[in-house]
Amino acid sequence: MLKLRFQNQIAKQIVENQITPEGTFDEELGVWIPTPTERQPCCARAERKISKRKPYVVFNHCKTIEHLSLKYKIPYKELKAAVHRAREDKKYLSKESQ
Repeated sequence: MLKLRFQNQIAKQIVENQITPEGTFDEELGVWIPTPTERQPCCARAERKISKRKPYVVFNHCKTIEHLSLKYKIPYKELKAAVHRAREDKKYLSKESQ
């Protein structure tokens, strides 16, 4: 039950864009770099796309379902389904308030 609640909490944060990855902006390089605890194996693909023109590629990647499922050890399909439910709930609630 606790695992499901945590999974739903992460999904809600994804939908509401409340995820803030841990890292710093390196002024010298001109790019955002994740902390060692934030960095996951999936970050390697995003790191290949880093440039001064796209300094936040890894930052944005660290907000994805793929990354967060690895970081929090939640199976990808379960987190993706939870995000889908959270999006549906948000749509339903916004329609209800109109």
